[in-house]
Amino acid sequence: MTGGSPATASRSAGLGRVLRLPEAAAFTGLSRATVWRLLAVGKFPKPITLTDGRRATIGWCLEELDAWVDQRKAARDLASQDDPDTPASGEAPRRPGRPRKAKAAL
Repeated sequence: MTGGSPATASRSAGLGRVLRLPEAAAFTGLSRATVWRLLAVGKFPKPITLTDGRRATIGWCLEELDAWVDQRKAARDLASQDDPDTPASGEAPRRPGRPRKAKAAL
């Protein structure tokens, strides 16, 4: 192992791996249904075909999934810089809806 942070070394150690659907979903934190839904609209990396035939086996390249997650993080960070209503780091985001009830004094 040459130079670089431990995080970079551990991330690059598994690159080149092919993940099947359950692993790809777990890696991204998405459900299987959401993976297929995003794939259908072109918002998720395309799988590679591992076998031929009517019921071909498919998988996703780990480095493509890793890059996709990194893009999502970058988009989040860019959006939070542009949105003045984004809560400060460590502060829980507010959900839209009714205002909170005042706590009764004891």
